Amino acid sequence: MINLVRLIVIISLASCIFYIRTEPAHAAVDQPWLEGASGYARALKLQQELKVPLIVYFYTDWCPYCRDLDNEYFPHPAVEAYLRGVVKVRINPENGPAEREIGRRFDVTGYPRFYVIRSPSSVPRNLQPFRRSGVLTPEQFAMACQQAAPISLQNTRSASQMVNVPAPAVRNSTPRTSATVVV
Repeated sequence: MINLVRLIVIISLASCIFYIRTEPAHAAVDQPWLEGASGYARALKLQQELKVPLIVYFYTDWCPYCRDLDNEYFPHPAVEAYLRGVVKVRINPENGPAEREIGRRFDVTGYPRFYVIRSPSSVPRNLQPFRRSGVLTPEQFAMACQQAAPISLQNTRSASQMVNVPAPAVRNSTPRTSATVVV
């Protein structure tokens, strides 16, 4: 009888450990935006720990396109579903020298700038929903993010709205070199 109880306890503990280890990393990411230079430093650490993509969003308070991203794109269910599975940081380069330096490293010359970084060693991809050739819808923008840095969407309500397309091969580079994606 004691052996049976021991066996049940061991199986229960093993099941709990297996469940904890197999929980998707993005489930723990669902957090508010980090802010500024200190948030950027924290975001880099979180990306390495959680092994999920990193979003670096450069904005200013006076930028109308930035307000459109904040008010129309980010709250959209498809974009919101993607953002739940990544580490994300907002940086206003006008808020101080540390923020300006980060913007300089990313070669930010206009706003908004929305970079998707698949892994710590990959090239940042500059995704622009507002382009001369046409504006992306929030759904198209979410799909472009998913193509640049795929995440598992199995635990989100909007998974059926997005396609899990593999991103291009990862290359080593510094944040200064970035690719602009035209979708």
